[in-house]
Amino acid sequence: MTREFSLSKHRIVLYSLAVFFASAFFSMWFCVLLVGRVWRITGYEFASVFCIAVGVTVLFIVFFSSKMQGGKVRIGEEGIEYMRGARSQFIRFADIFCVRSHIGPFHRMLGTVKVIIESKSGQTGFYLGKADARSLVMLMPAFSDSLRKGGHMRVTAEKGRFTVFLSDFFNITVVFVALMATALPSIALFLFDARDVGMFTLSCTGIYLGIVLVDFAYRGLRFFRYAGYAAILDEEGIRVSFGSTVRARYRVLYKKILCFEICQTFIEKLFGLCRIKMRTEQNVDGISDAECFPFAMNKARAQEIVRILCPDFDVNEKPAGGGMHAFAPYLQYLLIPAVIIFVMSFFLNFLLLFLLLDIALFGFLLYIRKGHTFKEHYADVRCGVFSERRAIIPYTRMRVVIGKSNAIAYRLKNTLVEICIGKTGLAYFPGYIPKEEFSVLVEKADKKG
Repeated sequence: MTREFSLSKHRIVLYSLAVFFASAFFSMWFCVLLVGRVWRITGYEFASVFCIAVGVTVLFIVFFSSKMQGGKVRIGEEGIEYMRGARSQFIRFADIFCVRSHIGPFHRMLGTVKVIIESKSGQTGFYLGKADARSLVMLMPAFSDSLRKGGHMRVTAEKGRFTVFLSDFFNITVVFVALMATALPSIALFLFDARDVGMFTLSCTGIYLGIVLVDFAYRGLRFFRYAGYAAILDEEGIRVSFGSTVRARYRVLYKKILCFEICQTFIEKLFGLCRIKMRTEQNVDGISDAECFPFAMNKARAQEIVRILCPDFDVNEKPAGGGMHAFAPYLQYLLIPAVIIFVMSFFLNFLLLFLLLDIALFGFLLYIRKGHTFKEHYADVRCGVFSERRAIIPYTRMRVVIGKSNAIAYRLKNTLVEICIGKTGLAYFPGYIPKEEFSVLVEKADKKG
């Protein structure tokens, strides 16, 4: 069965108004430059500005109408065909990862919906009426079934979502204090004057406060964007809706998810919270910014969600680290900046040696976050530095598995593992593992792939 939907033409009104006011503004600005004063402009000149704006708008309407001539969406048994002017694009249902819809204030006024289809070929967006947009989704097999069946679980924003401010503040403060505590003694000895040291400290504190404010502003915008957030999990996928001023809805199928991550910062661990990130091909390649679970949630709720995606996975079970033999290869990379600081301390002052504490702390965090467990159907890898990330990657989703060794790792018979997924190669680094375990990982990836 084939059905066609005509593209909404209401947006030409908004675009035409924007072009009219923009052309009027630039015409008036050019006229003021010629005359010199706004109050010296005569009625004829105002009329010329108006005529220029109208002319540019008419030309835009003619151009836009010719470009969008014959614009329609045709849905058939195999997929969707999007036609606009001389261009035509066909998207198979099997290649669709996600379907999104956006409704802003002007969309509500004009009764239109922006529909975005994310597929292997990228994002395709077009405007339809509200009724046509819903009918289009209902005619898509994998998406219409879930809308009719309803959902098994509903997820909303919890009170724990506000801990993100405390978590970011703690991480930024720890980094600032660690850098200042190790760098300030040598700088104080170098500047010598107490007033100059005070000005330096004040400047660094201002930069620190600026970073905190920018981070808080970013988090605040995310809270505003995801106002009214709700997600429904069913047998086929996840339906997400959010937004107050601009309402957005999208649908992600389970079978299109490459992997998922369980993320925790130090503060979130104290409150028993964690975050879940879903990775699709579009999300990995940077084409889509759709997030199924943008806020932190308690571990019990996370366990319920994860069990739908991976029934035998346990959130509380931690992948084991590699021991001292897995930490030793990092010393080769930490040795280079350590030698540079040691040599500089002879030319500047010996207090620069305190910076070695920062290098040691970074190396410790880099090592302690690593870990891995290779299950029958998936790999559970742990990575990260300031926050812990656990990635659950099915062997069938691994695009490339790379093993690297430096001089120390070669002598210890260890291999640095790099697991890549997606076209652009989002990589996970679970650290150094024995070569025997690396061979097992490669063998499982080859068999499943």
